[in-house]
Amino acid sequence: MTSGDGVIDCGATCAHTYAHGTQLTLTAAAQPDSTFLGWQGACIGNGPCNLSIAVATSVTATFALTASAPFTGDMERNNVYDALTDGLIVIRYLFGLRGPALTANAIGDGATRTDPAAIAAFLDDLQPMLDIDGNGQADALTDGLMFLRYLFSIRGLPLTSNALGDGATRTTPEAVEAAILVLLP
Repeated sequence: MTSGDGVIDCGATCAHTYAHGTQLTLTAAAQPDSTFLGWQGACIGNGPCNLSIAVATSVTATFALTASAPFTGDMERNNVYDALTDGLIVIRYLFGLRGPALTANAIGDGATRTDPAAIAAFLDDLQPMLDIDGNGQADALTDGLMFLRYLFSIRGLPLTSNALGDGATRTTPEAVEAAILVLLP
């Protein structure tokens, strides 16, 4: 990750102090064997991160090994998108469950990714894409709930009803559906 002013050039982590009101653009570039999956925190999506510094600000750029692709909502990699497998795994992950509790009774037939640790690692990489409402964080009772609802074929206002997080930038059912469809090619 680099800044437009040339001050920030990160490895795994970095920090820099800027004056109040500074306009800043951060850019993420993946190594040849990696893929940039997106921002979390003060920026979302996977384009340049444009900031106006007003308070302490945190931004995370997430990269994953290209070998882990495809980066889709098929958590257990069985070529099926299902609420009672993929949706359940996502919501459990966002609630913080790991190990056998993450995948118990939620692995679909024909799955090729079945190890709970491998699924959790995949979700760690996928986390920026799980920020369905675009508020900079992936949460179980907002993003996870909308992903699960979508997989249960719930559309329109019932998809987003009482499920948008504070600071959501995707607030219409259409915008939420578009964010989910990125995970369901």
